[in-house]
Amino acid sequence: MKFSLNKIIKLIKKNVEISFLFLLLLVTISSTTFYNNSKKLKEPNKDLQSVFVGKTADQWMQEASLRKIPSMLDYQMHIDKESMFNTPPVFAVYTSMLTLEWLDKNGGIKSIESKNNEKAELLYNAIDNNELFKGFAAKEDRSSMNATFNLVNRDHKEVFDKLSKEANINGINGHRSVGGYRASIYNALEIESVKVLVEVMNELKRKV
Repeated sequence: MKFSLNKIIKLIKKNVEISFLFLLLLVTISSTTFYNNSKKLKEPNKDLQSVFVGKTADQWMQEASLRKIPSMLDYQMHIDKESMFNTPPVFAVYTSMLTLEWLDKNGGIKSIESKNNEKAELLYNAIDNNELFKGFAAKEDRSSMNATFNLVNRDHKEVFDKLSKEANINGINGHRSVGGYRASIYNALEIESVKVLVEVMNELKRKV
């Protein structure tokens, strides 16, 4: 599949908004936007930082050109070279493009945000309404991406883990520093998968 930096820039611009902060870290200064793409946009362990220089930043660019700036830090140099002054991280750019295209086809950020909130509400309701479980984070601080929780009684861990495995649920072990469980409900995870976890939690309640 062919791709271009211009294409990915158009996709990013179309999808960047405040509700997208879980995907992109944005800091806007003088019409210039800096962001670091997280692993939710591309494959992990590959850095991809980007800068958008707005048209209203022309004066700032002109002032900067009067100073002695290393070529790698000179945004005008990167603009003149069409973002290829040095070799770009091609695979990171490519996977970012695929993710953004997927987001675009699925209704954009607002649509994905709505689906993510629905998944989070379903799972947190199950945690709050099942006396066998308790959440780690205060309700006002809960993440819509990573739901962390634990068993009230650790004696139920063996049964819960067995039920989870039988339901083909994996990767929900909590962080080593806190233990318990962490269900990652990122963009691509369908709500049906969350329902499977909720049913396992309910099944544990019926068994014990």
